[in-house]
Amino acid sequence: MCEPPMPSVQVDSIVQKEDNQDVWKKPLSSKLHKKFQVAYSKRLKSKNPIKPGPLLVDLSDAAIRNAVLLAAKKLREFDKFKSVYISPDLTEAERQLDYKFS
Repeated sequence: MCEPPMPSVQVDSIVQKEDNQDVWKKPLSSKLHKKFQVAYSKRLKSKNPIKPGPLLVDLSDAAIRNAVLLAAKKLREFDKFKSVYISPDLTEAERQLDYKFS
C-alpha cells in the first residue's frame, strides 16, 4: 500500500541563506496564527552561484499547506522576507513539462 505524498512547498529566497527552520518558520507561524510541523526540509542546488538555492519543505499536515500558501504574501511584510517566494509543489506532469521547456 502506497502512502500519499507529503504536502510540500518550495521556498525560494534571494537574500535568505540560512537553512535554519527557526529563521522562516516563526514569522510564518505568526502570520498564520497557527503552529505547524515540518517533516523535512532541504536546500536545493542553485542555478546561480551568487544566489542561494530554493528550500524544499515538506509539511507534516496536508491541511496546513493551503494556509501556508495563502499566508505567503503576508510573509513579505517582514523586511527580512521581502524577497521570499513560496510556490506549491508540482505534479509529475508539470515537472516533466517544466523540464522539457527549460
